[in-house]
Amino acid sequence: MILLVYSCRPRAPFLRSMPTHGVRYYQIKTMTRCVMLLNFMRLIAKYCAPVVLLVLSVTVEAKLEADVAQVLRVVDGDSITVKVDETNYRIRLAEIDAPEMDQAWGEESKSALQEKLGNEEVALEIIDVDRYSRLVARVFLNGRQINREMVEEGHAWVYLEYLRDETLLDPEGKAKKKKLGLWASEAAVAPWLWRKRKR
Repeated sequence: MILLVYSCRPRAPFLRSMPTHGVRYYQIKTMTRCVMLLNFMRLIAKYCAPVVLLVLSVTVEAKLEADVAQVLRVVDGDSITVKVDETNYRIRLAEIDAPEMDQAWGEESKSALQEKLGNEEVALEIIDVDRYSRLVARVFLNGRQINREMVEEGHAWVYLEYLRDETLLDPEGKAKKKKLGLWASEAAVAPWLWRKRKR
């Protein structure tokens, strides 16, 4: 049995003026290298059954972070594009799933995220890379975790399949009880079910 372990820990972690909010921030320049390696190792895992792949060591699981990322575009209620050091990155907000744009509350969810972020500078805690090579991250702005706010205000579901922070379930329950946002409709359909029906 082969064991592959790779860490994307940058050589020199650093801090700047952004508040840490309990998160260590590292240079994002390693992202492209790590994304490419992660995809390559996934291919190995797909075609080589005996391989056990431990890609997410302490730093890959965590933590390809950026101290400052400029928001360029809000794509929908759970996806944005940011710019770091003259390079653009696609970011998927971790642990939440917003309605699709052709789904009820899709436009409202996107507008809510746009209103929160605008073109501000945000901090990222990157925890994974998805199958579309997007960086999956928790997004912070002025001490607020935006992913959590989207759930609290009823603009997104907790994405149970990829949930790591189970404390997100409490604000989702409260939003649902108060019929906030998408929960105002009793016919609300979770985005993962919506996508499945359209296949």
